[in-house]
Amino acid sequence: MAEDLGVSDAQIYSRVGALLAGWTSDCLGRRLTIVLANAFFLVGPLAMALTRGYALLMVGRFVAGVGYALVIAPVYAAEIAPPSSRGLLTSLPEIFINTGVMPSYVSNLAFSVLPAHLPWRVMFAAGVVQTVFLAAGVLTMPESSRWLAMKGRVAEAKDGWKEVPM
Repeated sequence: MAEDLGVSDAQIYSRVGALLAGWTSDCLGRRLTIVLANAFFLVGPLAMALTRGYALLMVGRFVAGVGYALVIAPVYAAEIAPPSSRGLLTSLPEIFINTGVMPSYVSNLAFSVLPAHLPWRVMFAAGVVQTVFLAAGVLTMPESSRWLAMKGRVAEAKDGWKEVPM
């Protein structure tokens, strides 16, 4: 089917993740959804790097969670940012993703000198590096005040707004 439509499996998987991210973030919260996306970023590349077959490679690609993070990161940024910087902050995830494409090509070129069975595994395993930095950042982030208010946790939402500089 993907060949007929001219789309890759990653595009299809990203769409599924994007659809699930909105629902998950409404149920669990924006911050916890980012934590979940981070877990996907960890498990997906590891599954792809360690796979012994095509089926697990595709499962790892599905689990990698790209579409999931593409939805929730701008929503979270918009909800915690002061109006004066909201546009900039909601653009940053897209900018960082596109900026990260070039180093990935360069690193893949560097990995190409490895023995024939290793480059693609190292390429997927390298995807775990960003997860460590994302995990460290997520641990310091507050929950979105807007989500707290939507859940009836108004006192917590008001406290959260005090922490955000305007």
